[in-house]
Amino acid sequence: MSEYVNSNVITYLEGVSGRSRLPPNGSVRNYRQHGMSLSDITKYLFIRQLQEGKTPVHSIQKDNIIQYNGHTIHVRETLDNLIFISADKHPCFIMELDTATLTSLEGSFIDIHESTKDLVRVAVMIARKHGIHEIVFTDNSTIQCPQKVHLSDLSFLTTGKTWYESILPLEYMSDSRIDQFRHRVMTNTWDDVFNRIRILGFTCPFDTTGIDTSTPGSAMAVLDRAKKSRSFCKYFSQYMGLLLISSHITSLHGDTWSHKLRTT
Repeated sequence: MSEYVNSNVITYLEGVSGRSRLPPNGSVRNYRQHGMSLSDITKYLFIRQLQEGKTPVHSIQKDNIIQYNGHTIHVRETLDNLIFISADKHPCFIMELDTATLTSLEGSFIDIHESTKDLVRVAVMIARKHGIHEIVFTDNSTIQCPQKVHLSDLSFLTTGKTWYESILPLEYMSDSRIDQFRHRVMTNTWDDVFNRIRILGFTCPFDTTGIDTSTPGSAMAVLDRAKKSRSFCKYFSQYMGLLLISSHITSLHGDTWSHKLRTT
């Protein structure tokens, strides 16, 4: 491993250490003194170097291209059981075989199309090949349209499911209230949600034509229409937190889910 840590991982390292300011271009030894493990430093340095198109400090054991449902998927496996899965050279997901976890990477923007869902399906296929019976997902999924929007929250508010749940049957591991949250978003009226937002001084430009905004489920219908129009990305990016509060749910971004793999 390089003696010096790439400056692009400093934001992550600050989050791990709980410190808001770390020196740029610090040595590994210095960062270890801030309470960060060597594995965390090496793993995220590796990710950032891949994202920047640079040669990673780790050795690539396998670098495969898989054709799946007509989509080209890149699978890179390192010597220390990290697998990077992407639709191009920039990784969208990292699988850690030792802990059976799949994480959608912060800063790697994905879309809602079937080609990106196939990345997750390939990850499950690889996990099964390695004898893993249960895989844990960390949902950091985002889209950029062009502003950054947390896909887990957008999908949940507009369909009652997260993006990952639209691909696989999952068990939520982060909060026992998930069924309550799901019931709320599927039964909220737009009148109620909009009134809560308006009290806080915000206006909503969403089109409600033809939707009875007083009926249960109308909030989901209004937000789903806005999502499909692709003209309200900035609003979702800026005011997602407010929409979540007004819908009486919390953010699901960064939460964990599990999927049991069939042995057949």
